[in-house]
Amino acid sequence: TGLIHLTRDGGRVWEDVTPSGISSWSKITQIEASHFKAGEAYAAVDRHRLDDTRPYLYRTHDFGKTWQPIVAGFADQAFLNSVREDPKREGMLFAGTELGPYVSFDDGDHWQSLQLNLPVTSVRDMAVHDNDLIVATHGRSFWVLDDISSLRQLNSHMESSAAWLYQPARAVRTTNDRFAGTPLPPEEPQAKNPPLGAAIDYYLAEEAPGPIELEISDVHGRTIRHYSSRGKAPAAPRNLAIAPRWLPQAASLSEAAGMHRFFWDLRYGRKSESATADDEDTGLQTWIGPLVLPGSYQVKLTVNGKSAGQQRFEVIMDPRSHATNAVLMDQLRWAQRAFEDMTTARVAAGEIRGLRIQLGKIKDGARNNTDLEDSLAAVDKQAEEIQSGGEKGRDSGLDAISRAFPIALNAFEGADRTPTAQAIALYQQSDRMLQSRMTEWKAMKQRTVPSLNRQLHGMGFSPVQIVRVEEEPQANFSQ
Repeated sequence: TGLIHLTRDGGRVWEDVTPSGISSWSKITQIEASHFKAGEAYAAVDRHRLDDTRPYLYRTHDFGKTWQPIVAGFADQAFLNSVREDPKREGMLFAGTELGPYVSFDDGDHWQSLQLNLPVTSVRDMAVHDNDLIVATHGRSFWVLDDISSLRQLNSHMESSAAWLYQPARAVRTTNDRFAGTPLPPEEPQAKNPPLGAAIDYYLAEEAPGPIELEISDVHGRTIRHYSSRGKAPAAPRNLAIAPRWLPQAASLSEAAGMHRFFWDLRYGRKSESATADDEDTGLQTWIGPLVLPGSYQVKLTVNGKSAGQQRFEVIMDPRSHATNAVLMDQLRWAQRAFEDMTTARVAAGEIRGLRIQLGKIKDGARNNTDLEDSLAAVDKQAEEIQSGGEKGRDSGLDAISRAFPIALNAFEGADRTPTAQAIALYQQSDRMLQSRMTEWKAMKQRTVPSLNRQLHGMGFSPVQIVRVEEEPQANFSQ
């Protein structure tokens, strides 16, 4: 009813410490005691029932002996329903008003809107849970601003920088099912969950003149993942029998001015010598590797070839998991073997695909040349057998082998546990077939292809090149 009382002896004696100027029937909607200093508090006041919709917010540093109004920056009609202090950064306050949320970085001296994509609605209460800000609205449900750690780091030095990389909050390593299930119809009300992984925030004072790059490395400086804003966009899957919105979107780095959030999925990228920038930068599902172990990691931001900062952060274990570090290490070793073999198989299959395309083009221009036609047909048959299986069966071809390794990889990482004997047997079987096919393909590259090129050269044709052509992407709900 417009009064504030304070007790300092557990409730035996109460003292009226109401700010002067607050009349009767002003509603004290919330009082927030400071997390950092005794005697410091904030009081939100609502007077709209008296036809006064102006904001009223007060601050005291002396147990209510004196109060100061702190309303600079609020909209004229934004009366207060809630005020909260961030428990980790002193001086950062959040206010819930009838017109949305506000934030202050200087203990309430100045306020600015924190509306973002939140509908304009009455914010009735707020709470800070770890690194998240939760907002309770009137008629618009609960909303969560995920990971406010970047807000906690804002300072004047950042504001004067051309680019800035914020220290990421700790990330939780989880082994959730990567298929999210059938999505709800578009007209069904729904909200998005935050992506899994580490949220990496960066700021650009103006649009970047060159590529934005992020490099994730371990404590020893070994690169785990590399992303670039100029990476080749992934092709759309062919023969798609479902709506494209079912499929996860590839991560992308923005070059636009402003603040941006990028998610690293806590997975390794390709480490083989055959890896290229295009394979890494797009975050393609095809090349996503095993989950990293809990521990310390480092992220580096590069803007147009110049370093814009690096930060360390922690990846922690899923608190629901009881797997030991030894179990996770064993799991990672098998997963990395499956991933590297999958990469080897797919690269080789792409090279064979590229060779056969070239052979087909040469064949069209070599008609009536029986010797060359026979040579081209023999080389193509040999390549087709390695790629598709031939007489040994379709399961023995590189195309099929490359699709078997993701199954083994998913089996290794289906849960935080020691890999099962069945998963290991599946991998080992695929590995034996891969080694056999790779021996055949290497022999083709060392002997058969050079021999064909000598024949082509003698007949005035350009030689064939070993270039990789990717298989057309298809809808894949697992690896």
